[in-house]
Amino acid sequence: MRDTASSGFETLSVDWDTPSDDGSESFSIQVKAFETKLVVESVESVPQQIAPGQEATVKLVLRNNANLLLKDVKIKLNLNSADLPFAPLGSVTEKNIDSMSAGSSREIEFKLIALADASSRIYKVPLEVNYFDEFGNEFQSQDVISLIVGSKPLLDINIEKSELVEARRGKLTIEIVNSGLTDAKFLNARLLLSDNYEVLSSQNVYVGSVDSDDIESIDFELLTKRAGTINLPLQINYRDANNKQYSEILSVQARVYSLDEAKKLGIVKTNSTFTAFVVIIAALILYFWIRKFFKARRHRAAAAHASHTAHSSHA
Repeated sequence: MRDTASSGFETLSVDWDTPSDDGSESFSIQVKAFETKLVVESVESVPQQIAPGQEATVKLVLRNNANLLLKDVKIKLNLNSADLPFAPLGSVTEKNIDSMSAGSSREIEFKLIALADASSRIYKVPLEVNYFDEFGNEFQSQDVISLIVGSKPLLDINIEKSELVEARRGKLTIEIVNSGLTDAKFLNARLLLSDNYEVLSSQNVYVGSVDSDDIESIDFELLTKRAGTINLPLQINYRDANNKQYSEILSVQARVYSLDEAKKLGIVKTNSTFTAFVVIIAALILYFWIRKFFKARRHRAAAAHASHTAHSSHA
């Protein structure tokens, strides 16, 4: 039998020649070739990354690589494992194809939903395929497909505390909020430069992880140039739970106070010790001046009285 033989029925001819007789005869034989038959040609998940609680469509393309008809094809996604956070949506997890001719391809779809509490990672889902060839021989195969659960972290920034005063060194605290369903990890923040301020502290701050529904704070020291509102662009680089990288620039507005405003708000404290010292000195000066004034007045009055007494005695 040749290596290139394929499954099917072939005609076999036999010739004979003996001293008493000769002749030939033909008859059909069944050839069963050992070859790959039904294969999963491609797998596609829409969306590619499924968020917890999100619906998804899994598309499979099957190809009949045999050169004979395949019948009663059954394809099943086995979601029975407790480790798999998926459930069928509006359909069953088993699909049937009546027949597939040699060399043909067929696409099937499964509708799924990821459970709301699904953890972000890659899941291996067992795929079971069962079918018959045109001679009634049954074939079974098992494989796995990969489905990704996860979503992009939803990050935003706010001003948590600002002590920025014009022409002075001030501290600024920015909070990073993750309102998404997925944790952000390996997060690094960089405050970009501007004409409105100088960054006196490090521009880069490594934050690490910002969990879902959580907040982390970072501090910067700035020297601002003028009072008013300034824009603060913050570049953040991070990864999601499946190690997909993200980079984005978020902006937030911050108030820079004038010196008078800062004093009224208590951001800049006046030197009470110095003020008290000045008041005491002023009070002492006033005290000694008043004392000196009244002392001189008494001397003048006494002198005037003595002069008047002497004048009266002489008369």
